[in-house]
Amino acid sequence: EKVAEALGDGDPNEVLAELENIPVRRQDMATLKPGQELNDEVINYFMKLLARREESKATPPSCAFMQTNFYSVLAEGFGGYNYNAVANWTRGTKRTKSTDVFSKDLIIIPIHGYRHWTLAVINMKQKRFEYFDSLQNEPGMVLNNLRRWLEDEALDKQKNFDTSGWPEVVWKKECPRQK
Repeated sequence: EKVAEALGDGDPNEVLAELENIPVRRQDMATLKPGQELNDEVINYFMKLLARREESKATPPSCAFMQTNFYSVLAEGFGGYNYNAVANWTRGTKRTKSTDVFSKDLIIIPIHGYRHWTLAVINMKQKRFEYFDSLQNEPGMVLNNLRRWLEDEALDKQKNFDTSGWPEVVWKKECPRQK
């Protein structure tokens, strides 16, 4: 009943849920209907739910979840890469905790391309960069940019860290196809 109500008619701007300053409105919920395209608010909200679940569990894997605009901000600027634009994202603020990505097993990064969502994972435990795309496209500069980000993050946090031997894995056959 709650799902039917949330997906039903009503004020499209009505806030149905909010978590850590991420509101989900009725119009956002409508993107969950078949044949619709997910929007960033729904994905950001889900990432926050996963992060909250992560905080409450004691078993691995430990994960860091980035917001949907993380990669697009990182990939802006001269040469398609701008660490300074996201340098503060793991430092925390008065409202958010800092995130030590080097203490995590996985760093989860949702990425929005043209009308399509993909997922990148920095697998800290297995020391590799992973890319998931249900349309089976190539990652382009995504994994290279994330490698650079992780190395710049290490320099910024004054950690000795080397990713030179880390492979890049693009999951195609193992990734469910999108219609």
